Amino acid sequence: GKVDGFGTNTLPWVPLEKLAMFSTLRCYIASGWIWRPNGLFSQPMFQAETAVAHGLDDYFQAAKDRGIDILPCINQTPDWYAGTSIGFGSNDHPPIKPGKDRNDPKSWTDYAELWFQFCARYGSQKHQDSALRVDTTPRWPGDIPNVKRSGLNLIKCVEIGNEFDIWWSKGTEKYLKPSEHAAMLTAVIAAIKRADPKMVVVMGGLTGFDLDYLKGMDAGFKTLGSQWPDVINVHHYSHEGNRAKVWPPTWWNNGACYPEHDQDFITVVEVVAF
Repeated sequence: GKVDGFGTNTLPWVPLEKLAMFSTLRCYIASGWIWRPNGLFSQPMFQAETAVAHGLDDYFQAAKDRGIDILPCINQTPDWYAGTSIGFGSNDHPPIKPGKDRNDPKSWTDYAELWFQFCARYGSQKHQDSALRVDTTPRWPGDIPNVKRSGLNLIKCVEIGNEFDIWWSKGTEKYLKPSEHAAMLTAVIAAIKRADPKMVVVMGGLTGFDLDYLKGMDAGFKTLGSQWPDVINVHHYSHEGNRAKVWPPTWWNNGACYPEHDQDFITVVEVVAF
């Protein structure tokens, strides 16, 4: 049977019948699968279409029919958008054009528009077709084209990216500073709430209990006169190398451990207090 409040990570090609015991699924969706130059390309998906999920309309509806809430975590950046690539169609650079001021919410307008379109389609509010953008470019001759739809009421909450604070790439273009993360979220939250005021916005999970990063984001929001998203999201990986208040951690292979053997696990109390 299904366990309320019990969830896991997944990808759209995992058959939902294998996940029937979960009430919630956090579903990774690389942005390059559904974000194209002319708009959304989500039904069918531009990339990663399978027999399980020809498109996100069908996938989200099938989950809803099974009583499963999907938390879409749209992450990475399409190769076509930022001009970078790791060979898969999407990459780990932040979704912003090179050379833009990352501390200015206006620099994140394109990314915010993606989220407006996504939440206008899958949220609870109907919109005029004139406000909707889908990419109708066929992938091959005879391909089924994407069409405009809105207010499908299939998604209640969304997660904005994943681990933008990748400390192993700090000092490079891949790393998003706390103030830059706040600027991006400022633009995205405004777009999402315009698409669907009821949509719950979850920040992309941080890589760990980095309180200094959270405090930097808080300062960024205050500078911009904007607000945190509805949910603060922090990941944690229990490891024998973790030490309280020491960030980044020192990890080695085969060091994963039970939480009670993790010397940084108690820091969750400080994160909740913050």
